[in-house]
Amino acid sequence: MKKENQRGGSKNAKGEKAKQSGKRTKRARKNTVGTGRNKAKHPALRAEAIERVSKFQTICDIEDDNERLIAKRLFERTYVNSELRNNEPSLQATCWVAYRYMDSIERTKAFAQEYIAAYRRAHTHIDPEAAPRKRPVQPKLFENSRDVITNLYKARQEADRRGMPYDLFLDILMHGKVVNDKHKQPPLPNQLLSRKHSMARLTSHPTRDEISARLFLRSWDRRFFAVRSEDDPVQAAAIEELRADVLRADDPAGRLAKYLSVPGLIDEVRARVLFEGEVVDAAVVRATKTRRPAHDYDPADFRPACFGHRIIAKDSPCRDCPVTRACKAFRARVTGRSISATGSGDPLVARQRTQERDRKRKQRGREHVDPAGGTG
Repeated sequence: MKKENQRGGSKNAKGEKAKQSGKRTKRARKNTVGTGRNKAKHPALRAEAIERVSKFQTICDIEDDNERLIAKRLFERTYVNSELRNNEPSLQATCWVAYRYMDSIERTKAFAQEYIAAYRRAHTHIDPEAAPRKRPVQPKLFENSRDVITNLYKARQEADRRGMPYDLFLDILMHGKVVNDKHKQPPLPNQLLSRKHSMARLTSHPTRDEISARLFLRSWDRRFFAVRSEDDPVQAAAIEELRADVLRADDPAGRLAKYLSVPGLIDEVRARVLFEGEVVDAAVVRATKTRRPAHDYDPADFRPACFGHRIIAKDSPCRDCPVTRACKAFRARVTGRSISATGSGDPLVARQRTQERDRKRKQRGREHVDPAGGTG
């Protein structure tokens, strides 16, 4: 009797294993394209990626600024989810000040480049020799799969929400995963925001020292260093960062002297408005002689980088934006162009609906066919 029970138990165990194996096989067969990195290598998806890169390059070659921006907004409507696009206006005032002249695409491109660099830095803790050759995503943003692009957008927007420079944001998350959590590889884009305790590591950043080390670098937009009659909102935010940096420095006069030595950033007249006379006197003596800035800029030309992403909501910053009427008209032009070209104001949503209808139709077709091949 005991043997029979053992045999029965053995058969049941085998049966359960077979069932589980069958389920796994079914799930594996469901997605013929593949998953993860293999999915991006599928010929059809590679062709789509190449087409995206080509389209975006064509947009970059448009000489007229207004037409180029219309084309970029149309491009985003084709490939970026509306929820992500609608986040952009609220991020304009919170993102790291150096990025505030960049639009959503340019920021995400910059984030992707910083992601590759941070991934390699983190990989030195795993394999220092292999680290410089690692390429976790394609360097050209739109050469990646739509899933990767979406995850890079999401992670970039989280950094913008926290007002963090991208290199700092990524280094903290990567280091935490690899060094603290002992992961065998740095996180991929879809893993960056995956754990609450990982996100907790970002608390209290950026620190004053982290901000100070990244202020007014040579890579910043030339408008931060241009001759102007007054500040636009981005320049005003940058000057506030400068003021805070000088006031919190161990040697305020020395820090101010450094900024006075940068052409176009701040002059003595402006410094005397912002700081006490003794600090300015000492800073002027220590500042080096500088040439006149090479760039002129009229703040009247300013349009926020989120221009064209206007959203209607009670808590939307668009309601109080000084260019909200112009932005509304611009957005309407983009919608009109989109409808003319694709038949929809939101081509991505329209495509997703079509795909869902096709999927449902195929599913219903399968349900009407019996196992023998006849119709029900």
